[in-house]
Amino acid sequence: MSPDQQASFEHLRQMRKQYSYEHLDYWIRYSNFDTWQFWACVVLLFGPLVLLYFMLDRSKAIHMGFFGYSVHVLTFYADNFGVTHGLWDYPYKAIPFLPMSLMIDASLVPVFFMLVYQWCVNHHKSKLLFLTATSMCFAFVIKPILSLAGLFLLFEWMNFFYLFLAYMFVTLGAMLLTAIFRWLMRSAIHRIP
Repeated sequence: MSPDQQASFEHLRQMRKQYSYEHLDYWIRYSNFDTWQFWACVVLLFGPLVLLYFMLDRSKAIHMGFFGYSVHVLTFYADNFGVTHGLWDYPYKAIPFLPMSLMIDASLVPVFFMLVYQWCVNHHKSKLLFLTATSMCFAFVIKPILSLAGLFLLFEWMNFFYLFLAYMFVTLGAMLLTAIFRWLMRSAIHRIP
């Protein structure tokens, strides 16, 4: 590394550390255990996971789990992009050390998309149609409610329609990844002598 690059990199590292300290200070002052918003985040984090425990079709757990994990990863990437580019943010969090909203990325979105996907598979319904409806529900109902409650904020030129497009990216990406890996699994099974 050249001295200029090293100095620039060190400056960025120090800025990240400072941001981390300031973010923790913000959480302690405004988003801690004393606030109803903290407890709303906890419920939004653990509630869907409890629901999933009781509603998951265990005979298809790997299939559903892979789809849900794909939704989780793609939602995390989309959320990371939006937060780091200042397009939206979450002023309250259950865990202060994570940059995005764990309640959205790891629980609420993946679980609900997974349950809709499971219902479509079990009832032979159009996954694309029902997951598009789920994307619309999140973009035009759930996120606006979270916004009204002050748990989610939009900035710059971002609006709920663009969020819908992001959810469609997540939907199509997760469906494609799941289809590819299911095809690979089936083709491997047919090659076994």
